[in-house]
Amino acid sequence: IPFVLIFFGNALLSPAFSTYVSTHASDLWDVLLTGALMAVFYSAIAMAVSSFTDKRAYATGGFLGLMLVSSVAGNVLASRELHFAGHENYILLSLGSMPVSVARWLFGQPLEPALSGWTYLGVALGVIVVSLGLMVWRYQKVGD
Repeated sequence: IPFVLIFFGNALLSPAFSTYVSTHASDLWDVLLTGALMAVFYSAIAMAVSSFTDKRAYATGGFLGLMLVSSVAGNVLASRELHFAGHENYILLSLGSMPVSVARWLFGQPLEPALSGWTYLGVALGVIVVSLGLMVWRYQKVGD
């Protein structure tokens, strides 16, 4: 919602509202798609983590820990200082930056490391599916 408000604020402040909207219509689609992806991505992971505990504090700590550890591990293993074949692929472990990388790709900005945007999108969708699958599995197990 904030990016949509910024988009329409820019349109209202431009010299011609309709020209701005028609020129940047693809940006609006990218903003909506990126916002939906980020919301679903982070909420699916949070629901999966929280399904393994009854305490909110433990769920919050687990979610923040997962984001922090995966981001540190992915960024360290994908750093330029490491020199082994395929080290740049380890950036896909970084859950915190995954939807941001997809957003950068959608808006045509360079990705670092330079993997395909489709790779980032595929991994992000895979994380969503696995997270939702874990949540469903956990609640079915509780119901038995």
